[in-house]
Amino acid sequence: MSTVKTTNVWIQNYSKLDEKISLHELSFPNQFDIHKMTSLEQKENTTDEENEILHAERMKSIDIIRAYRNNQKLPPEVKPERLYTFSKLWNEKKGRVFPPLFMIANGYILATEAFATLLKQFNLGDTQLLPVNFYEFESDELFDDNTYYLLNICESHQYFLPEIEKEKLKNRLSCKKKNIYHAPNNKLQNQRYYFSKDALSCPVDLWYDPKIDSGFFMSDRLVKAIKKAGMKEILSILPCQFAE
Repeated sequence: MSTVKTTNVWIQNYSKLDEKISLHELSFPNQFDIHKMTSLEQKENTTDEENEILHAERMKSIDIIRAYRNNQKLPPEVKPERLYTFSKLWNEKKGRVFPPLFMIANGYILATEAFATLLKQFNLGDTQLLPVNFYEFESDELFDDNTYYLLNICESHQYFLPEIEKEKLKNRLSCKKKNIYHAPNNKLQNQRYYFSKDALSCPVDLWYDPKIDSGFFMSDRLVKAIKKAGMKEILSILPCQFAE
């Protein structure tokens, strides 16, 4: 794999992505039945058999969520075919436009076709862009004619050097994952994060660091292309600082 040469590296915190679309959910029809799940969840009195069915469907969904959050490559049989909205406001106002990159329920990150097309021009390695269509939940009919893409960042490259500012980073440690740090979400926090200069020669343009939770990294050339394409409004990025 050829090396990507860049003059800087940028980090994007997941929490800075558009969160106004959290009432949208992904469906994996060949893995679990989201309509059955929703129906049982809304039912006041369920039988033991229905509770077992609901538990089984939930576990299938949770397994996929867990794999996605752990940046695992999804196998071909696990396909996110449909995007649903549970927002009455969104349903009432057709013509609403998604931002180029956005986060929905369960932490899934989606891209519009325009943004996905831009990403495909760069070296993504094992990262996946999986197509989905937008459906109305009640009617199960297409909401619009656009194709969206689940962005599954599977490229792992470790450049973070937490030992340099270990004491100052204590409050950034994840409470759920041992020796994993939350991504910085402001300039002050970012001053405590140091990276190896090897990141400047990362073999891909988009990746995650196994020592950092809730964030991903982009090469300078990818960020410049995003800005040139007029999509810079999606970015709330911070520049990485490198150890001497």
